[in-house]
Amino acid sequence: LMAKTRILRAYSGVRPLVASDDDPSGRNVSRGIVLFDHAERDGLEGFITSTGGKLMTYRLMAE
Repeated sequence: LMAKTRILRAYSGVRPLVASDDDPSGRNVSRGIVLFDHAERDGLEGFITSTGGKLMTYRLMAE
């Protein structure tokens, strides 16, 4: 049984993995940090996406 307690904090995360278009099976999914410069890809100046990596590196990616 669970007693009534005060919840101090909750935490969850998502681990985004980057797959290659050349590998539809997903076997070679990158677990490293990948940067997408949308100025080069999509013509959107000043917009960069940082994705991949491990959940524990979220702060490093943000900085």
